[in-house]
Amino acid sequence: MTSRGKLPVLTRVVIALGLLLLAGTAAAFVTVRWTEQPQFCANCHVMKPMYESAFHSAHREVTCNDCHAPHDNLVERVIYKGISGTKDAYVYFLGEMPDVIETNARSHAIIDDNCKRCHTDLVAVVGPQPAGKRCFACHRHTPHGLR
Repeated sequence: MTSRGKLPVLTRVVIALGLLLLAGTAAAFVTVRWTEQPQFCANCHVMKPMYESAFHSAHREVTCNDCHAPHDNLVERVIYKGISGTKDAYVYFLGEMPDVIETNARSHAIIDDNCKRCHTDLVAVVGPQPAGKRCFACHRHTPHGLR
């Protein structure tokens, strides 16, 4: 401290930047947790049927992100959610949201990996998938039912 009781400018700048970093990290954490809730996904009218069907299935305790986001590592998950969410918001707010949402090839791989991640014991009993087949090729309506 200086003789007048004030912190040096550099110290104040470092403290301010530290507080901003802390606030930004907390906001990011809260945002990630908030957007992982199925109710968040159901805010979009196109997703309401998916939410309702999943809610009334054996997968009702599973979040959308348990199936639709990668789980390999936290950084990949946050980046994927950020990019995917930004694309979804862009399409939604432009009013270009399709009536039926189709998943892309990257999403297919993520969903399939997550099926196997949660159902490891069942996969061990059933055995390996035929080349090129995904779990949802046979279980297409799990957990969302017929649409």
